[in-house]
Amino acid sequence: MNLKRKLLAWKSAAAILLPTLTASAQQYELVYKFTDGLDGASPTSLMQASDGNFYGSTEGGGVDHVGTIFRLTPQGQLTVVALVEPLLGDDITGPLVKGDDGAFYGTTTYGESGYGSIFRVSFDGGGATNIFSFNFTNGSEPLPLVKGEHGAFYGVTTSGGPYTNGVYYSYGTIFKFTEQGEFTTLLTLSNFQSPSGIIVGSGDIIYGTTEHGGAFGSGVLFRLRQPENFTVLSDFDPTNIGYAPMICMQAADGSLYGVTQTGGEFGYGTVFKASTNGTVASLVPLTVDDGWARVTAQTADGNIFGITSGNSYYDHTFGGVFRLPGLHSILNFSYATGSSPSVISGSDGNLYGYIIMGGTNEYGAIYRLRMPTPQLEFNVQGNQLVLSWPTNFPGYRLQSTSGLNSPGGWIDCASSSIIADDRYAATQTVSVTSKFYRLIH
Repeated sequence: MNLKRKLLAWKSAAAILLPTLTASAQQYELVYKFTDGLDGASPTSLMQASDGNFYGSTEGGGVDHVGTIFRLTPQGQLTVVALVEPLLGDDITGPLVKGDDGAFYGTTTYGESGYGSIFRVSFDGGGATNIFSFNFTNGSEPLPLVKGEHGAFYGVTTSGGPYTNGVYYSYGTIFKFTEQGEFTTLLTLSNFQSPSGIIVGSGDIIYGTTEHGGAFGSGVLFRLRQPENFTVLSDFDPTNIGYAPMICMQAADGSLYGVTQTGGEFGYGTVFKASTNGTVASLVPLTVDDGWARVTAQTADGNIFGITSGNSYYDHTFGGVFRLPGLHSILNFSYATGSSPSVISGSDGNLYGYIIMGGTNEYGAIYRLRMPTPQLEFNVQGNQLVLSWPTNFPGYRLQSTSGLNSPGGWIDCASSSIIADDRYAATQTVSVTSKFYRLIH
């Protein structure tokens, strides 16, 4: 629950504004700095679970400098729960995913078999365990898992496939995996398609992209309705949209966001938006200064955020955080602050991410970017109090209480808010009793 709010105290015809966070520029701060000791070094993944804690992995540090899997509180307390090797093999591919059983699941690029693995992490002292190994015929080099709405996990492998009629189909697979260890290949890709990522939508409908294939050979956007109802929704135009698309996220309104890795107006790829019926549009072309990009976060106000890697070799840029539309920069990194960033949205309304190297100790860090909060304003009209806040902060509720010393005394205001002059407005009747108001998400 987002506790950043504006408080308004009302008594008769007087109002008192109490100091708190209001709409302002973003504030950058480090939550945790890795030391290359037992805590790890160079983080490679980060996610936030329903308990409010962050979970992730590093590719260095720990015992024998082989990497760690950690839990981090928002207050900056880190606990190492497992080592990456030799238990897991090598190279955790991305964010962990929490299962219905309370454990966390993830994938490695190579694992014990050399073709990748699925592992399970228990944070109650059980550590990490490999629970499935790929063998090339069922896929190789998996990307991160995605959880469906019914508890199953879905994923893709970027190569590998079955041996049929004397031929290896080595263009990747789409698979399903359950907590009980049941593995199912849903689809084997062909024609050099090579899946680059998936999103699991409502009803466990899978949307994804391939790096190659399609009418132009530059990749496609596809939909997979189970079982095996595979539909190409769009062929990527290399001139306008770019080559080698990578789907990144689905927004609250159902829109799909992603990037292409080359091509487009300047030849360095684009950030694109797509509908689930296959309409694809370029939002902004990338330049040589941007490096690669990812679109990975949406905050409660509906804004979409992403990161660029920068181009330290070409022009000594180290990436940053941007907001769509356009690449509206809200944070630029340097070698002093860190490089190769990521960004996710936190449950408190702020943005979080990791930087792999650089920073004050050069071993990477977890950062927080405090986002602006809505300013609650009031206007007295006779015996009516009109409270309003900007419409670019959707999802907030107006609450009131008669005393600040009663934490459980906050209740939602009965009157519904309306939109007027680009502001949400709610009307309350003035009484002789003191009341405090706040916005909460």
